[in-house]
Amino acid sequence: YGRDVFSFKSPRNEEVKFNVGWGNAAVSLKWFHSFNSSLYSNTFLIYNTYSLANKFEFGSNGFNLYSGLADINLKHEYYLTGNPKHQLKFGVNYTYHTFTPGIA
Repeated sequence: YGRDVFSFKSPRNEEVKFNVGWGNAAVSLKWFHSFNSSLYSNTFLIYNTYSLANKFEFGSNGFNLYSGLADINLKHEYYLTGNPKHQLKFGVNYTYHTFTPGIA
């Protein structure tokens, strides 16, 4: 989890200022299952968000710019080991992206 903010106010013209804020958060779950000594699997469920918020002011004029991204990811992997020199890895991965652009 993280949130950062950067602000600026012009020393020459107090009516010119802006704020830039951004951050992200992530949560993940992992499940490991061993079928036998040569076959095992990992399953992951991951949720991640990112947001950006900018505010620009020029006297009585200005605008806000917002942007966001959220991902839901489900991944399932199998590992098959026939002998110590060879390992086969296979699986599926699904990601759902949600974009939220905006301006005000």
